[in-house]
Amino acid sequence: MAVPAVVSMSPSRGLSVGGELVRLVVRDAARQVGIWLGERPVLFSSREEHSESSIFWLRLPPLVVGEALLVVENLDEHGRPIPGERIEWRGYEAERSSLVAEGTIATITRALLRLLREHVTASVRYSVAVDFDSDVADGARLVPLAESPSLTLGGPTLEINRFYAPVPPVRRTVETLAGPRLVEESPGLTVDLVYEVTGSSQRAVELLNLMSVTALFLGRTRWLALPRDPVRPAAGELRWELDVDGGMRAAHAGADGIHVFTTQIRIRGVTLDHGNATGVVAPATEETQLELSLGGSEVEGG
Repeated sequence: MAVPAVVSMSPSRGLSVGGELVRLVVRDAARQVGIWLGERPVLFSSREEHSESSIFWLRLPPLVVGEALLVVENLDEHGRPIPGERIEWRGYEAERSSLVAEGTIATITRALLRLLREHVTASVRYSVAVDFDSDVADGARLVPLAESPSLTLGGPTLEINRFYAPVPPVRRTVETLAGPRLVEESPGLTVDLVYEVTGSSQRAVELLNLMSVTALFLGRTRWLALPRDPVRPAAGELRWELDVDGGMRAAHAGADGIHVFTTQIRIRGVTLDHGNATGVVAPATEETQLELSLGGSEVEGG
């Protein structure tokens, strides 16, 4: 009688929605085995045989948040469990997952709107369309807003940032069906987000006050800081430079009687993706793992 033994499972934690590919190493596995995780059957994508162990590549099912019990059981040629040849192993942690992930640009835009409402004026709205008429020969003609004075945030437009972008290719170790491999990736896309801010009022004095408060806020706010992971506060913060781009430009009331000013806010060095794999460099050995851990070949951007 050979009782199977779990050597390792990597990664040993993942999202509860399932679908993740994990590597399970088992000793004394029969030709047929049954695998369950969290009382759910697991189908394996492939199996590799080595001298002292078998490697199973598993596609995980949806799981309940928390520790999940892994069961490996040897089966006979008819697919029935062999009595006594079963192992239970507690080593996989299912983490809570958000079914809707907010993109980087949306997260930054929401944070910027929140700051403007807190520190400048409660009447702030966001628009992805142009908020003024195309004919501006006689000055800026803003569509009358529901509240006055108010701010409208538009954009952002994206401009490539060469200063913050990583230049050398990035090398990482990833798990593949053939084992650990050192993969070379192209640099990520790093940009500046440029927002157009339009302040409006039916009174010139109100507009001047709004300009003053906006300038004071932007002058004091040099960084935009957000949690790296809202679910895990211990993960720290991400910070981006925040600059006023081009000063403030005011326009007298046009035919619609609206006084306006415009300025731009630039958020510098936002990494939108972390590059694409350009090819496999070599199998990952202990030497390459050590080199990467010492920072010899990896450059992080953004």
